[in-house]
Formats: sequence, C-alpha cells, structure tokens
Amino acid sequence: MGNRLSRRGQSGARLTVTPHRGKVRLQVRRADQRTEGVVLQERYRASERLACRVVGQHRSTQRHNGNVVSIEEDKLRHRLREIAAAHIRWGPRMAYRLLRREGWSVNHKRVQRLWREEGLQRPTARKRKRAQPADGSVRRHRAEHPHQVWAMDFQFDATADGRRLKFLNVIDEHSRLCLAIRVHPV
Repeated sequence: MGNRLSRRGQSGARLTVTPHRGKVRLQVRRADQRTEGVVLQERYRASERLACRVVGQHRSTQRHNGNVVSIEEDKLRHRLREIAAAHIRWGPRMAYRLLRREGWSVNHKRVQRLWREEGLQRPTARKRKRAQPADGSVRRHRAEHPHQVWAMDFQFDATADGRRLKFLNVIDEHSRLCLAIRVHPV
C-alpha cells in the first residue's frame, strides 16, 4: 500500500498515483482539477463522470470554462475607448447606439458595464443660460416701483387625507409682497 508515484501531468499539475485495493487512485491539487479531468478524459478515454470522481470535483465544474476574457471583449473595450475619445459628450447610451449601427451584437447592459469598468465618464453638465424675454430684448424687466412687475407661480401640494391642491401665487417683484393666492383642487 505504500507504493507512491509522483509525476507532473500534461497541464503541469502534480499528480500522485497511489495503488488502492487493486485500483489506481489519483490525487490532484484543487487548482488543477479541471484541467486534469480533461487530461483523464482524453488520454485514458475515461467518461466525464469517472474523471470527475477520480479528480474529486462536481461534474458541472468540468463543463464550466471560467472567466476568460475573450478577444472580442478586448476589441469592444478598445472601441468604447475610441468612441469616448472621439465623442466627448457621449455617454454609454449613445456609444451603444453607435456600436449597434456598426454591426456589433452587444447588449446595452454589457456596454454600460464595460463603460463603467473602463472608467469612462461624460463631463458634468454645463449651466444653461437664462431664458430671454419673448420680445427679443436682452435685458430683463426690473421693477422700479410697486405694482410695475408681477410674478406668477404655480405650486402643488396634498392634504393629509391625500387630496391634491394647486396654488396660484401672484407676487409683486418690487416689494416682494404676495398679492394673491388662489387654491384649486386638482
């Protein structure tokens, strides 16, 4: 029972072969189990079930290929970086649309994930200019005395029992007094 033979497998894993009750028993390190399962299947024509039992792993792990970064994903990441450099104001949504037009078969969620992992960002939004008066004049009307310029504003609120209300507030621009408040149920 003490005859032990150690050698390196095809994948470079350390295999320990031990005779056990007339059968050969293999002991493999955990990291190399999947590759050695493949070696057992190919070299000894062992079934997947037997190879997994010998190596000591579940059969579903034998079928799983692991997280290998594909060449296509590298190309996609490279293309996303190109798009972000060429179109500074674009985000992942516009990049996704361009990729689809170019013929890439990608999911919008995948594009957003890769965009985030690459650290790509849109610049922060700029402040918009104020709306100019309808008459085309550049300057705004300033109140120089009371009752010259009034401002109207709508507000919405709800009562404690859930009824919605709409308020119209009229304010004098010069004195900042509230001239009227009208309340209407919505």
